[in-house]
Amino acid sequence: YETQSKAVYGQLDHSVSDKITLTTGLRVEKWEADYKGSDATIINTDETLVGGKISLAYQQNKNNIHYLTFSKGYKPGGINADTSLALDDRKYQTEALWNIDAGRTFSALDNALKARFNVFYGEREDQQVKLYNERERSFVDFLSNAAKGSYYGLESELDYYVNDNLHLYSSLGLLRAKFDTYTPDLEGRAPAQSPKYQYNIGMNYSFTDELALDINVEGKDAYYFSNKHNNKSDSYNLLNSSLNYNNGEFGVSLWARNLTDEDYQTRGFSFGNNPSKSYATETFTQQGMPRTFGVTVGYDY
Repeated sequence: YETQSKAVYGQLDHSVSDKITLTTGLRVEKWEADYKGSDATIINTDETLVGGKISLAYQQNKNNIHYLTFSKGYKPGGINADTSLALDDRKYQTEALWNIDAGRTFSALDNALKARFNVFYGEREDQQVKLYNERERSFVDFLSNAAKGSYYGLESELDYYVNDNLHLYSSLGLLRAKFDTYTPDLEGRAPAQSPKYQYNIGMNYSFTDELALDINVEGKDAYYFSNKHNNKSDSYNLLNSSLNYNNGEFGVSLWARNLTDEDYQTRGFSFGNNPSKSYATETFTQQGMPRTFGVTVGYDY
């Protein structure tokens, strides 16, 4: 299995006025994939892929910028090399993505408050999806395509420097994603690993110029484990902290993650594995890290 990529790309920033900047970018890629299997299967692909963007930024003043971006991206297609797959599952197509972003970055209160907000909408053609086949209670992962998918959402970041010692921060992501055209049981459903929200809220307090305490809470909504079944994770919230000492060259961090020892899942499979239940289909999950402590020491020279 051999792949070869040749690409040329560039970007041009043009000052339309003192406050408005027009940015254009283009990428053209020649993508080739050649596969020859041990079962004499031969698959060759040869594509010319094009991506790019057009962006308009308006700098209202030194601390406020508004922007609008239209972009087109892609994920090259390829070959699933496992010979146990059916011939129709060996090859997957290139995915095309059309996306619109609009947002604003600004600061206020003499730069004590800094913020970024971004809303987005996108459509995916030949959306690449990860699937698996069960084989004698083991799994063969492979990539396939859904005809169409779409999504929209919001991202935000806030930083508030209350004083010289205390820094409050947060990030939030909201997402609504779905398969527009796919198999009947998945059409209209969210793709795997697409939680409706993710967030991180925290504070950093500096006792001295060298010693600081960081505490944050991160969370994620429930999401589908896989595109092969409808089992979902639980939503969760994790409490983390660290005590950091840094004198410019030498640094020590005492850190702890998941302080409340929350149980949460990161992956899930649905299959029969228990002979006492006549191999009835059940959900088996991979758990996230439990309460974990550590020390990190660093030296810059």
